[in-house]
Amino acid sequence: MAIIRGPLLWLSALLLCSQGVRAKTVTYDFNVSWVKANPDGLHERDVVGINGQWPLPVIEVDKGDRIIVNMYNGLNDTSTSIHWHGMFQNVPQNGTYWYHCHTDSCYPNGYRQALIVHDNDAYFKDMYDEEYTITLSDWYHKLMKDIMPNFINQPIPDAFLFNDTLRSNLSVEPGKTYLLRLINIGAFVAQYFYIEDHTFQIVEVDGVYVDATEASTLYIAVAQRYSVLVTMKNSTEKNYPIVTVADSALLDTIPPSLQLNNTNWLEYNSSAAHPEAVMKIDLTVQMMNLGNGAGYAFFNNISYTRPKVPTLYTVLSAGDLATDSTVYGEYTHPMVLGHNDVVEVVLNNGDSGRYLWNIHDQKKHTVR
Repeated sequence: MAIIRGPLLWLSALLLCSQGVRAKTVTYDFNVSWVKANPDGLHERDVVGINGQWPLPVIEVDKGDRIIVNMYNGLNDTSTSIHWHGMFQNVPQNGTYWYHCHTDSCYPNGYRQALIVHDNDAYFKDMYDEEYTITLSDWYHKLMKDIMPNFINQPIPDAFLFNDTLRSNLSVEPGKTYLLRLINIGAFVAQYFYIEDHTFQIVEVDGVYVDATEASTLYIAVAQRYSVLVTMKNSTEKNYPIVTVADSALLDTIPPSLQLNNTNWLEYNSSAAHPEAVMKIDLTVQMMNLGNGAGYAFFNNISYTRPKVPTLYTVLSAGDLATDSTVYGEYTHPMVLGHNDVVEVVLNNGDSGRYLWNIHDQKKHTVR
């Protein structure tokens, strides 16, 4: 790694293998400068771009290749650098890596991206049809130079990104197997990753091949990388959520505006639905004793009381008023939903005990 303090040209040579008849030299010219971006749709800010573009280019080479990067620092009075994360530079390597700035905590300003070393000799090379690279990251609306003086108080992200954006789709074909390369290029927040109704085989961790291990959820810490094989279903009737959830235990506070879980889509059929929640229901459960000394369960300070008229009878007899929640009585805690509505339920345990939660005969998926 070298630090570039002025508008100098710097040549970095990265040797991925000491020898190989198939080796080639891959050259990149990087002009590093400030550009504008608004990846979460909430705030436009300065980010570090390469050749006037952001997100940055993914570097893809084959095992045995030699990478040469000519980098020009166009950040004016800001020093910069480039670091090949996980690369030894002089021994054979393959797999999933990333590159980023390593000066003055600058990489959360957007100076980070994937570096993929393909390997025709990988034991799983013939076990998949196509591949995708997926990056996860925490995102901040302020520049690092404004955040770092208060870092002891732990900065709280403003968003969490999936491939440097939100609400994206991965197009797939039924029956095919895909290699997903997952990289957490964030500043300090780990994230969970799973795909609804799909499992996967872990075949690589941090550039090291491992025996194929089945899993349904991954916990991906900052700088950690996984490669997994996912086999698609044989139907195109529906699309499936790809869910990422930030580890809230790493955050001192969680502002109401911060969305910890994000949904992207494994898209089998672009014409099929990508259901989004039309309503958010916040429920806090507590156990308390009333005046008779008995224990009762409460949702939002209301304990269910059976109505004199059974709820189903009211539904069938209320006519146009059936969609008015007040006709069911306050202490039944009614919530009226439309047919096939998608609802986000946030369940908060306000009690010291643990309780099971069940929604009878409804399809659901847990995001955290």
